Amino acid sequence: MGVAVGLAYGGSAVLVAALALRQDTPTFMALYFGGMFVRMLLALAAVAAIIMWLRAAVPVFAAALLGAWTLALVLEILWLVRRRSRPV
Repeated sequence: MGVAVGLAYGGSAVLVAALALRQDTPTFMALYFGGMFVRMLLALAAVAAIIMWLRAAVPVFAAALLGAWTLALVLEILWLVRRRSRPV
């Protein structure tokens, strides 16, 4: 479950970034960071629901979530750097 939440976070980040990259720089910043705020709130809600209602083993869940989330963040940054190679 932790891997699913982490990958969903990363996948939604790529979708929002793909939309934001088509915009000018100020709009990109607003869409990207606004989307990050919404993603973090949704991920927090998902983590709380999984821990409270599904009674997941917290150490295993947290390790899987952090591993998948870290991988997703690294891949997102690499993807953004390659896509946004033109100067602003």
